[in-house]
Amino acid sequence: MKKSLSPSEPAAVETFIALLRILTANTTPDVSLVILNDLRQIIFSEQSVLIQETLLQRPHILGVSNLTEVEQTSAHSIWIKGLYKSLPHNKGPIQTSNGALGDIQWGKFAPSNLLFLPLNLRGGLKGGILMFRKVPWTDEDIKVLSLVGDVAATRLGFLSRPELGNLKAILSRKKAVVALFLLIVFIFPVRLVSVAPAEIVPLEPLAVASSVQGVVRKVRVQANSSVVKGQLLVELDDTDQKSRVEVARQEVEVAQTELKRIGLMGFQDPSMRFRISELEGLVQIKQLELERALGESQRTRINADRDGIAIVSDTLDWEGKPVQVGERILMIADPSSTAIRVSVPAQDGPVLAKETEGKLYLDSEPWTGRRLRVSYWVFEPEVTPQAIVAYRVIADWMESDGSRRIGLRGTAHLYGPRLPLILFVLRRPIIWLRQTFSL
Repeated sequence: MKKSLSPSEPAAVETFIALLRILTANTTPDVSLVILNDLRQIIFSEQSVLIQETLLQRPHILGVSNLTEVEQTSAHSIWIKGLYKSLPHNKGPIQTSNGALGDIQWGKFAPSNLLFLPLNLRGGLKGGILMFRKVPWTDEDIKVLSLVGDVAATRLGFLSRPELGNLKAILSRKKAVVALFLLIVFIFPVRLVSVAPAEIVPLEPLAVASSVQGVVRKVRVQANSSVVKGQLLVELDDTDQKSRVEVARQEVEVAQTELKRIGLMGFQDPSMRFRISELEGLVQIKQLELERALGESQRTRINADRDGIAIVSDTLDWEGKPVQVGERILMIADPSSTAIRVSVPAQDGPVLAKETEGKLYLDSEPWTGRRLRVSYWVFEPEVTPQAIVAYRVIADWMESDGSRRIGLRGTAHLYGPRLPLILFVLRRPIIWLRQTFSL
């Protein structure tokens, strides 16, 4: 290990060559390679770190000796950045040791003796070289390394982007006016708007469902046709129900016949009278079963419970289709009582709030906007038939309108809070970056 240098020693030639390599380097990684690895052959160090601050004055590790890649979020990198921030940058080279900086300890991260060479780059940017080893640093080592640090700062300054290098030009009058204009534009408040598909739906429709298990024989109404209370809507296949009714009726007749026979025999044989009560109960049971079978047979014919219009898919698709108890076949709706269902994309959740206002532009009349107000929205988003995660929103009309036919589709514009234009423009890119790169 060399502790001093003089022009007569071979180390002086190696130092000169290292300086030339730094000055002729074309990229920042080349400069980092000379400082972190080649320089250790001249003046021994067990660990070296090169740091350069970003435009926001945050330390960024350019390289660590013996490492090809640096993980900026590792425990060692976080400790290096904290140590770098705690060191003064305006006092030239600083030699210190473990424990001399108060709470900052580095026994498990680096050797005990540190030499810090602050780097003042062009444009006001800063940086530094941190070199660690077990033995203290000599004055000759510090002189040579200070010279290397000055040359490295000059070259790194030329290789770095000059964001702040021409500050006077940025603050010139013309550019200042342009910057002020852009600033005003970017902070100008605009309203957050969510554009989402919408559809006119019935308000509080009545679901018509099957009350028995069976097969649909015929749907007696067409889509959007008017219905009145009591009108026959759906017929289910009642073959099984008729068979049950016939069997139950025959069982009732058999039980009644048996009751009459035992009743006549009771006059001749008093011991048979005790069966009369038993048979009377059996007759009642069979009559109840008959009434139940008749009720099920009647439920195969589904009638309308109120006036309105029928909302149903293709009736031919229902014919011959088996249905379960409670399965919805169609709906009856009041054509004069409608609402707007909007599928708001999940990323537009901030615009959702009760009493949020907006406009509906129907596909049939895209030039006319109809005012609406959100009445409620489902808190948890769901996947739409278009494979989009969206909130289901129900909105009411804010003004009377005669053209509210159920089933019409269009586009809804929901208006949210106001925010600066720059945030409005960058909102979706920021969402995409966070979802894609987990920022």
